[in-house]
Amino acid sequence: MTKLELNDIQGIILRTYGSKRQAHYMFLTIQDPASAKKWMASVVPDITTVDKKEGTAYINMGITCQGMRALGFGDDVINSFPNEITDGPLSDHKLRMLGDTFVNDPKNWYWGNQETASQMHILVMIYADTPDNLQIQISKIVQSSVASGLTVYQHFPSHLNKDNKEHFGYRDGISQPGVLGFRDPKKKNVYEFESQVAPGEFILGYENEYKVCPTSPMVQDNTTTLLQPSPLNEDMKDLGRNGSYLVFRQLEEDVKGFWNFVLESARGHYGKDDVDMAEYVGAKMFGRWTSGAPITLHPEKDPLTGDKENDYNYAANDFDGLKCPVGAHARRANPRDAFYAQDATKTSTDFLKKHRLIRRARPYGDPIAESMQLKDILAAPDPGPDNKRGIYFICINADFSRQFEFMQQTWIVNPKFKDFYADPDPLMGSPDLKEMGLTQYFTIPEEPIRQRVSGVQTFVTTKGSAYFFMPGKKALQYIAEH
Repeated sequence: MTKLELNDIQGIILRTYGSKRQAHYMFLTIQDPASAKKWMASVVPDITTVDKKEGTAYINMGITCQGMRALGFGDDVINSFPNEITDGPLSDHKLRMLGDTFVNDPKNWYWGNQETASQMHILVMIYADTPDNLQIQISKIVQSSVASGLTVYQHFPSHLNKDNKEHFGYRDGISQPGVLGFRDPKKKNVYEFESQVAPGEFILGYENEYKVCPTSPMVQDNTTTLLQPSPLNEDMKDLGRNGSYLVFRQLEEDVKGFWNFVLESARGHYGKDDVDMAEYVGAKMFGRWTSGAPITLHPEKDPLTGDKENDYNYAANDFDGLKCPVGAHARRANPRDAFYAQDATKTSTDFLKKHRLIRRARPYGDPIAESMQLKDILAAPDPGPDNKRGIYFICINADFSRQFEFMQQTWIVNPKFKDFYADPDPLMGSPDLKEMGLTQYFTIPEEPIRQRVSGVQTFVTTKGSAYFFMPGKKALQYIAEH
């Protein structure tokens, strides 16, 4: 087994940074490549790698293909990147693929659309244990970058909510894939089925589940000692080794709209619209209770065990979705061992390994209720259209097409997922179906007869999207020096 070079891999790729409850992201625009490279060189020593011991703040960095061009790299390097990152998420076919149409159209985005994407060059990610320590690092980055001629294009403040819940009230960040050759010492529960994914699914320069190295950017430079030879071309140096590709999307959540819909559905299908029934219907849609406990293991009531129970699969005792509906959000994103026939669990598991993501989402905006308890969320007044909240969806993959884009297109926004015809993800909905005036459904398998909830809407809307290259620390140093 290949040993991972943890001192060269940016920390956010393999670590959750759960102890750093404060976070801040910013986009920087390069004005002068020479000055920007000097600034990058000054920041590289502070870049947090996987092997870093505990500290008050962590810093990581990504670069768009526009950013690589702005730094002076030409077509010889840019064209060695996979087409997905050079094309970006804004082409017409990508917008249709990702569900970024109609209500999610880039004309409604806050950033990253056709008019502004060219200004997004560098992503700086800052995580800290306290607001004061976060502000120290923000000020340091802003002052040093502006002094070097860069422009701060956008700020994205964030902090973890109570009990690590996203704004709908559900515990987030559960069921991350394990990476072969690495175990996060901060992770209390490690399950066998999570620990088998090849590192090349997430980290460039290592074999993936197909036993080949993923497409990685290269440079022709026989003099550098910072970079190793490319496994794809022995005459080139591997600029991507120990790096990855990152998706950054701003997803706005209509919390009150979702729960009003759940209450109405609970009343219409079960004759009740109290907190307990809202919790039940919501758990069917999410695939988990608000505590994070899986509804597959606890189909009747939330045991309040949170993420302590994640060692389960669907094929053996819930293949037909009588506990966790097949179309539930969590089950779409991670079908586990039940994607194919009930007796084909290995086929399903092997298939799934080729489409997993490492998710690093963080919430933004004020919560509807500070307690993050469903009863308080339901009782809270509507905050109004000017009070925004949602998540910064951040995911890491080594192959945009086979991982993030596949999952988004084939599993999340696809209304024909599995055996359905008009059942998109119950949170995301399908902007296309809505625009065509077609009814959207969420199906709850039950005995003796299923419940088919109609009128699913888009409760999560896209407000920005960008693709980044996250170089290894040595590659960042190389970029800064060349």
